[in-house]
Parts: sequence; C-alpha cells; structure tokens
Amino acid sequence: MIYEYELNLLSPAIVTRKVGRLGYKSYDDLIPGSVVRGGLLTALYERGYIDLKDLEEEVDNPSLSISSAYFSGDLEEPMLFSNLCIAHAFSRVSKHSIGDYGQPIVSILSGYEKKAISDISRYVEELEKGFSKLGMELSAKKKQTIFNPLEFKRCTGAIAVKIGDVWFRRNSAHEVSVNIGLHRGRRSVESEMFFYYEAISRDQSFRGFIVDSKGILDNVKEIRVGIGRGVSRGFGRATLKLRRISVEDLIKRLNLDNLDLDEGANMFFVCFTPYASFDPEGLLRGRILRDTLTLPTDWMKMHKEFNAEARLKLIGSVGGYGRYGGYSLKTGYPKMVLRTLVSGSVIIYKVDHLDGDIHSIAELFASMLVLGVNELAAYGLSHLLPMSTDYISGPLSLEEVIK
Repeated sequence: MIYEYELNLLSPAIVTRKVGRLGYKSYDDLIPGSVVRGGLLTALYERGYIDLKDLEEEVDNPSLSISSAYFSGDLEEPMLFSNLCIAHAFSRVSKHSIGDYGQPIVSILSGYEKKAISDISRYVEELEKGFSKLGMELSAKKKQTIFNPLEFKRCTGAIAVKIGDVWFRRNSAHEVSVNIGLHRGRRSVESEMFFYYEAISRDQSFRGFIVDSKGILDNVKEIRVGIGRGVSRGFGRATLKLRRISVEDLIKRLNLDNLDLDEGANMFFVCFTPYASFDPEGLLRGRILRDTLTLPTDWMKMHKEFNAEARLKLIGSVGGYGRYGGYSLKTGYPKMVLRTLVSGSVIIYKVDHLDGDIHSIAELFASMLVLGVNELAAYGLSHLLPMSTDYISGPLSLEEVIK
C-alpha cells in the first residue's frame, strides 16, 4: 500500500544534521526518512498497533519504505509533484524576489532532455552557455536585470512551490533554543553544561511517501509521534497523517501515463532522497553508481510483482556529494559512513532494454520513487524520481509573472 504522509509539527523539532562550533544544527527544509521511521515505529509500538515481535522483525527485515519529508511551504493544498517538489541539479534560483511570490526558480534543461549525450561535462557546459545566451537576450530586450544569468545561482535540493506556471523557492522557519544543566546538589549551573540547539519551528508541515508491504499501517489514519532530539523535554511532538494513493494517481502526477521511450533514449532520474548503495564493488572502488541498473531490483521485487523489465546504462550524474552516517542505539557503535549523491542530484541513463507494455513500464519507474531502488530506502535513502519531461519551467516563464 502506498501512502502520502503529512507531518505537522506541534512543537519545535531538533533534527540534527551536524554539530557545529555553536552546537546542534538542524536540517533546513526536510526531515530525513530515518528520523520519521524511528518516530513512527516507536509510536506504533507504544499505542499497540504492533507488538515487540513485530517491532524486532521490522528492525531486522524492513517492510516499510519511507522517504524524507519535505517542507510544504505556504500552499493551502500542497501535493507532491503537482505544486510541490525539490529543485533538481539543473535548476537555478534568482537572487531577486518577484513581489510577494519570492525567488523564482528556473531550469536550464528545458527542451534538452532528448538530446544525445556523449560527454556529461560537455553537455552541462552547453546547457550553461544556452542559458547565459538566452538570459542576456531577455535582459537586453526587457531591460530587466532579473533575466541576467549572473543573477542566478545553483539551488540543488531546494524546496520549490508552483504558483501559476512558475516555481518559487520556500524555506522553513527555524529558531534557537539554549539549555543549561543544573547541579542537583548546588542548584547552580553545571560546568560545561551549555547546549545550543537550532530547531525547526512549530506549526509547519512536511510531506513524503511511505510504502507498507505487510499491512502494518492498515488501521492507522493519524498518529502522534516524537521525532528528533529532546522528545522527553517537549521537542519534536508531531502528528503524522496518512492518505492512501494509487499507482495510477502517482503515474499521472509524474506524467508517466504517456511515457514514450525507445531503446537508446535518455532517461533522467532526480534523487528525491540522498542516493547511496551497499554494493560491495562500489564501496571498494569508491563509486556510488554501477554502470548498469537492472529493474526491478531485488529490493523492489521483495515488495511487489512487476510485469515489466528495464536495463539502463549509466551516462553520468550532475549534482553534489555528501556523507550519511550516525550512531546506532541498537548496537552502541557508529554507523558505517556512506558516500551519497545529495537530494536533487540528477542521474542520467541510456535505455538499453525495455520489456512490457506502456502502463507496466510506467508503474515500474513510478515504483522507483516510492519503493526506492535498494534496501537503504527503508531508512530514507535511494528514492529516485523519474523525469518524463522537465517539471521546472525555463526562463521564458518569468515573462508573464513580471507583467
């Protein structure tokens, strides 16, 4: 069963991204899938939806695939991949705001998705040159500096909301919490017990996807959860609402219902969550992506039967790199640090083989988003968004807004 979930913060949430010189830094506009998973499983156990045996089974053999939850912005009715999404690596955000709308986001990719790619670096260079040329022409014609390509910067992974035909950047609100530790005997401040937390402010909502292959969530529509640090001190209190969606609805949202792919065509995938792999060969060679991706993967087959197959040859990737690690409370040891492609990075494949009807192939690609590609999807990694066309508008879309 596929769910779109909404996480509403009832209190500030300390979702630690890193520890800096001042203290704990929270994620900017997302809550990682691993954090949502931990809070959800704890709530399900405490409220009797699952027993200890079910909990241990889910920890050892995950059946839930949970994506990160992304900030919903100020939309009245946000819907992922309809009017809410993340900016891909070919997106650029303006340094200028348009009225009350905010900073517009445009794509340098629009219209180039089906162009043959032999060298990824040269391909990106051509896109940059085309964007610069168009921007200079529009800037001279309209006498508006907002079109100047020098007024745009990269925004890979930024939250984008759609107003009309244009996408605009949105940022979640943060606040600072300072705590001290008291000595129980002296009733005075304990030495070196000063804590600085950067928290995600309350009354904000975040959205993501969950796939439940065992029916754990069948009787759950809404549940109170605790996420991040300091739950016992009132931080991270939230409600998680679940709404079932069909594969057909997902295919329609992703514009895969009229997918027209031939062998040899380019296929673009956006990393909806950071992409990583436990592939032994890749870990030894320091590579994240293998040269060939065969679909469905073993992880996908564990959750669903498919009537289509695909073999994709890697062309390259565009975006940034990050690291995923942490500390395991279960084992008491640090987790293995994985090198990742950051959210919003784009992986480009060439279609080497396709087998199945149009609907089955569309279902296969749509499942890469909600199920994920490998076992790390259970912890909020390796969910890929297939791009049938570029969902971010090009620079020409700004003309109507400026008028």
